[in-house]
Amino acid sequence: MIKFLITLILFTSSFSFASENNSISGKINNHTQDKLIIRGEKYNIEIDLNKNGEFKKNFDLKYTGVYNLCFNDKQFKIYLTNGSKIILKADEKNFDNSLIFGGDNAIENNYLKKKEDVFNKVIAPEEKLYSLNENDFLEKVTLWKSEIDKLYNSTKFQNSYFKEHEIKNIDYTESYFFNIFSLFHRTDDGKSTLSENFPKNKMEFNFDFNNVEDYLFSEIYLTMIDSEYYNHIQRLIKNNPNSEFKIKFGEVKKLKNEYLKDKIIKSLIGKIKPQNPDLDYLYNELLKLINDDNLSKEITEKYNAVKKLVKGSPSPTFNYENYNGGSTSLESLKGKYVYIDVWATWCGPCVAQIPSLEKLQKDFEDKNIAFVSISVDKKTDIIKWKKMIEEKKLGGIQLITDDERNSDFFKKYVVSTIPRFILLDKEGKIINADAPRPSDPKLIENLKELGL
Repeated sequence: MIKFLITLILFTSSFSFASENNSISGKINNHTQDKLIIRGEKYNIEIDLNKNGEFKKNFDLKYTGVYNLCFNDKQFKIYLTNGSKIILKADEKNFDNSLIFGGDNAIENNYLKKKEDVFNKVIAPEEKLYSLNENDFLEKVTLWKSEIDKLYNSTKFQNSYFKEHEIKNIDYTESYFFNIFSLFHRTDDGKSTLSENFPKNKMEFNFDFNNVEDYLFSEIYLTMIDSEYYNHIQRLIKNNPNSEFKIKFGEVKKLKNEYLKDKIIKSLIGKIKPQNPDLDYLYNELLKLINDDNLSKEITEKYNAVKKLVKGSPSPTFNYENYNGGSTSLESLKGKYVYIDVWATWCGPCVAQIPSLEKLQKDFEDKNIAFVSISVDKKTDIIKWKKMIEEKKLGGIQLITDDERNSDFFKKYVVSTIPRFILLDKEGKIINADAPRPSDPKLIENLKELGL
């Protein structure tokens, strides 16, 4: 439930350890998977298992803290400190109950496992917690808090930093439960339906964007801070709607929390896309903000590619496999307007647009426009792609790429997220490289403006 990312004590909180003086070893019986993965903030290492399920790996740490230990579809918390030697044993057939930590930080790691067990026993699945009535919710959270306090107080922690921050994290988690519950119990116009006796003091949360220690220790704190920072920016933009990027850059420059700052910068990089009227300002401000030469080069390449996608420019071309057999190229559609839908069967938001797209195709079936859906599914999922086309009786021209999103067409269109929609004229030139979705009324307005 809770993803902890702890920094090294006080002045070493963001220190990265260069030497591989940490190790993890152990054995997983009855294993069918051959890798363990440890993940953290900007951190990912893979650990290979031999045919007997045994493993040992030396590695360096980005920071002291609690990381995610992933095996197959399981995920657990593991506390790592510089110089630690971790021992792990489990049986894949009963991973949850058989996982045992030994070596350094064994007490902290086994505490985290027991804490997860309490959550699974009392709270899980979490989404159902918020649909309970007020009394049942209070009863469950009170029981959870009692069990966690009991576990915390009975554990003889070896690491004082862990112990100090974990007690705060428990309080953050309780406050998180209360805050999310309150969001689920409001009228359509935002008024609370909670009773006067509901302990609203439990919802109090101290937001400090620059509290890096708690931000890295507690996933709950991290989640709440990320959400509040977004709301903070939106409130500022609401008062100055024409100064979105000026506000965002002004605020991000104030941040001392480099982890949060990095997320905001990534979101700004995502705004380097066609039809952005502030594209030049965005690009120049990003270059001033970023000190990483490789990232600056990547942003420049993206910016230059986007600049080529202006209205009236020739569209990058494609020639992809057609569901009905053979292949279809953009060249073969010359003489028609073309509306391209970039999607995948695994993409929820893409699938959600299908009903609107189907209606659009029906409304414009006698018009001079081709509707082309290009799937970026893996070639190994081609049967799944064909099955969805058949089951949903998808119309239009159904194509699948030759190399997922790595093909030249998608690179030139700088497709970083899907769904993505593109509108071309009868000569194969760009009208809008980031066109409105089928569910957006603006699309119909655009098509009618073309005389369709």
